[in-house]
Amino acid sequence: MDAPESEQKGYKGICIGNAIRHFRLEQGQAMELMAMELALDVNAYALMEANQLAVNENDLNRLAHIFNVSVIELLTLQLNLIECLDGSATTIQKQEIDRIEGLYQDQLNHLQEEASYLRGLLDSLAPKS
Repeated sequence: MDAPESEQKGYKGICIGNAIRHFRLEQGQAMELMAMELALDVNAYALMEANQLAVNENDLNRLAHIFNVSVIELLTLQLNLIECLDGSATTIQKQEIDRIEGLYQDQLNHLQEEASYLRGLLDSLAPKS
């Protein structure tokens, strides 16, 4: 039995080249600068923008930071661009976006619980009048 197409291509992340290019051009960033920010050579960065090199979660977070957008905005724009251009958003891309969105929602929930706990501690330590 053949491996899925994504495994045959060495899929270890998500291809978001269309969104990366969109934000880079919108912000007037040079390809060389982006490559440097991601510790890639310019050729590797060009492959990333051409959707021939997948982006791992660390790079995804760094890109979101560089562009001053959330990871969800980056992924959502990519999915919208794919669907608008040729209607070929793959199940793997959608599943990966859903998975990452779930991770961020879990982190957000944990941080909200932690903030609530810390507020309670502060309140218990505050002098009572």
